[in-house]
Amino acid sequence: MRQSAKVIARGWTRNGLRLSAVLVWAGPWAWPVPFSVGDQVILPTTLPGTGDAVVVVQGGVTGGCVYDLLRKGRGTITFGQLVPGAGCSSEVILFAQGRAMRATQPLWTTADDQVTLLSPPTRPRVEFNMVLVAPGDLAAQQAGRDTLRAISVFNRNRVGLSFRTTSVTPSSALASAQKTMIGDRCDATALANLATAGTPLYDSKRLNVYFVPGTPGGFRGRNCFTVGFPNVIYISIAGDSPGTLAHEFGHALALQDSPGHSNGHTGVMSTPKIQGFVYQNLMWTGLYDQEALAQRHFSIGQAYRMNMDKTSWVIRVGLVPGRVGRTCHPSVAEDSIPCPKLALDTTAALP
Repeated sequence: MRQSAKVIARGWTRNGLRLSAVLVWAGPWAWPVPFSVGDQVILPTTLPGTGDAVVVVQGGVTGGCVYDLLRKGRGTITFGQLVPGAGCSSEVILFAQGRAMRATQPLWTTADDQVTLLSPPTRPRVEFNMVLVAPGDLAAQQAGRDTLRAISVFNRNRVGLSFRTTSVTPSSALASAQKTMIGDRCDATALANLATAGTPLYDSKRLNVYFVPGTPGGFRGRNCFTVGFPNVIYISIAGDSPGTLAHEFGHALALQDSPGHSNGHTGVMSTPKIQGFVYQNLMWTGLYDQEALAQRHFSIGQAYRMNMDKTSWVIRVGLVPGRVGRTCHPSVAEDSIPCPKLALDTTAALP
């Protein structure tokens, strides 16, 4: 029979130093009480990239549920004690630079669990066509630079997606009627006509990016998700800003302001819209040129939605076979259920 533990303290003096010892005694028939290290997530040893991986854990705890436990590192990461919880999500989500997002559903127990993660697969590839409606070398230079900037920031922030240009159509290859058909605004009727034109003007299975001389109202860019065309993006040469293409990709990938979703713009000019975000986030809009140059950040909450939200282009066209999208809540208090909180990891340091 196991007895109650007793704590016995002893002290003595040697060479002027006060020494002490603490003994724990549980009786002659007691088994030693093991030291608990908590639940651990063991990361793959073959992760690419130069930065730490990000691990998000959700599960049950004594008396309730816990969400959005975030750790960064490599090797073995400890998360405390998670237990089975009725109605609690049980998930480990891994974001590693240069690899796809991987979600695992472990079965937590009341013991110390070790969850060994498999190496994440190759990133889903988002393909896009570029049409240079604006004439001249400037349009081509901006298209190339904006593409490299977008690829860089998505990779640095471990979003888990890759991007590839499948075709570039120069302005010289377009007739005047084709340029008129492309337009420069999100008009539903005009876009429906454009959708019938086929390649190289429009591809229903890819994102379509049009670099135009200017946009109505002086906007830097537009994504047409509000009229049912999230795969149509207009980028203004006149309103040139290197982060605009990445911003509009974000809209195509579920970061949208629409009925039931308020996670598109994290702020407007000097006013935050979603608590926790700052203007360096790429989904902040209306900034001056100098401020826009500092935009290099996507949160892990945003990255999850770009991969998993039902409105994301990743889900719409089935870039990941078998993946079922989720309906992530908008920016309200409970937006961490069933998806990680939108503002999770808003202060990521980038090299």
